[in-house]
Amino acid sequence: MKWFITGFFYLVFGDLLFSQNNHVLLDRLKKEQEITLLNNKYNIVPLQHLDTLDIGVVVYGNNSLKAFTERVKSYSDATFYFTDSDNFNGIERKLQKHDLLIVAYGYASGYSKAINFFSNFTKKGYVIQVSFVGADLIAKKQNIDQADALILPLDSSKMSQDFTAQLIYGGIGAQGILKEGIGNVYEKGSGKKTLPTRIKYTIPEELGINAETLDERISQIIEKGLKEKAFPGAQILAIKNGKLFFHKTFGYHRYDSLEEDRREVKKDDIYDLASVTKVTGATLALMKLHDNGDFNLDIPAYTYWPDLKKGKKKEMTFREILAHNAQLKSWIPYWTTTTKKNGRYKNKTISKISSEDFQFELGDNLYLHKNYKEQIYKMIKKSPLNEKAGYVYSGLSFYLYPQIVRNISGKSFEDFLMDEFYVPITAKTLTFNPLEKFPLERIIPTEIDTFFRKKELHGVVHDEGAAMMQGISGNAGLFAKGEDLAKVWQMLLNGGKYGGRQYLSSQVIDKFTSCQYCEQGNRRGLGFDKPLITYHPTKSSVAKGASSRSFGHSGYTGTFVWADPENDFLYIFLSNRVYPTRKNRKIYELNIRPDIHNVFYELFEN
Repeated sequence: MKWFITGFFYLVFGDLLFSQNNHVLLDRLKKEQEITLLNNKYNIVPLQHLDTLDIGVVVYGNNSLKAFTERVKSYSDATFYFTDSDNFNGIERKLQKHDLLIVAYGYASGYSKAINFFSNFTKKGYVIQVSFVGADLIAKKQNIDQADALILPLDSSKMSQDFTAQLIYGGIGAQGILKEGIGNVYEKGSGKKTLPTRIKYTIPEELGINAETLDERISQIIEKGLKEKAFPGAQILAIKNGKLFFHKTFGYHRYDSLEEDRREVKKDDIYDLASVTKVTGATLALMKLHDNGDFNLDIPAYTYWPDLKKGKKKEMTFREILAHNAQLKSWIPYWTTTTKKNGRYKNKTISKISSEDFQFELGDNLYLHKNYKEQIYKMIKKSPLNEKAGYVYSGLSFYLYPQIVRNISGKSFEDFLMDEFYVPITAKTLTFNPLEKFPLERIIPTEIDTFFRKKELHGVVHDEGAAMMQGISGNAGLFAKGEDLAKVWQMLLNGGKYGGRQYLSSQVIDKFTSCQYCEQGNRRGLGFDKPLITYHPTKSSVAKGASSRSFGHSGYTGTFVWADPENDFLYIFLSNRVYPTRKNRKIYELNIRPDIHNVFYELFEN
């Protein structure tokens, strides 16, 4: 009898619960599928080559289209113009500077002059027109069909606004067709088709996951971490099948801020990525050079760095080095070599006074010599090898890659990465020395340094070696917000393609992300970390369900990124676990990052 009652309850109320949980999903699918793309001259939608476009977005209806404008910001930089008037005296000249205008109509009255104006603008630049007010606007204003692209959403709801922006940028494809003709302009059945090219923003239910269950399970792990002070704050981002279905923030920038100064973690906060730089910067650049035929993994490494020609390092190859299988020392505490026995700084190291030779500020009254990186190169050259062969994680070679990239490409390391990846993929916050581009309050503080720079490290690279490379290094130094980091890693999951552009070949991605010396017990790829060869519940940094093809990297500051091509899944965890001190190892002791990773895989299976 008990079983019968329980089963009856499940059949009746379980179906009701299922219906409630999926009502929003069904509504979303309807609004997504019925957005109709009526014009698409030159296949302008979805937008490509965003780095070459100066985009202006004109919104009629002021704040009525906030969901639309906010989603546009997820994909690219744009200049926004909000108006309720068809008088362009104030903005006409400004509009002329744009290569592309996206014009969104939030209500239907008084737009004759506006439509004529934007129809004429097509002679000077591209125009995408969006009618959130239905087909009447199109039927009555015949000139609107002159737009390079014309989009008719189902309605003006927040969902429709969101999906319309996604359609323009390729987060979703165009599927809709007209169920009825529009005047004598468009026949019944009209509608262009497009395919998705970028990350889609959605909800867990689209992947068969209950959002409440997911939130509850992850929040339990994070709240324990916050309570135990494993980190002041964190954020988690997850993408499956190209769909960003989870992005949440937790906690604050610091523990001990005054209540009025406490800054909650936000989605667009910028983090010091630490060693995630090794794969999102240095390794990425080498992959591109290898793809171009300019970097050979299997010839002696001294071909690209002559200092390695003498001594025991002369037989090394970059395949061995990148797989951490070359007997290189793990690291060198460079800053400890800057002083003499009497405590004074050596020549060409650090000065307490700024000058022409000492311009790069490390800390309060600490200035680095402009050529100090040469000292780092010498220390790497002279460093002894490990006695035993086999896997030892080493960051030494990553100090060399910026100069190697410059020697091969003719561009600085930073410019090469910007030109080949970060700018065209619109990952604006992926950068070195972020204070040159972004306000301090957007950047998460890392550690309070008590032994070298003697200050709070905020907006400057945490890693001492990278700091002594003036913030631009292959081992650390990159900063980014979660969404920008996700774009680059989603490109890797896509076989090198993103936004309609092929950045890398799928072959080079497979080569660099494959285990190189598994037969020797070394799990590593080329630059990339890999799952343990044999899974261990407490030693593994990734979920049990992560496939052997998966790859990623952790960062000392509390960052982590992991991609699994077999399951088409990307997981990003960002925190400042070293605040206020690197002695805090609770993020490891509590197993927080792999436990969260496990939650996703378990829910995928269910």
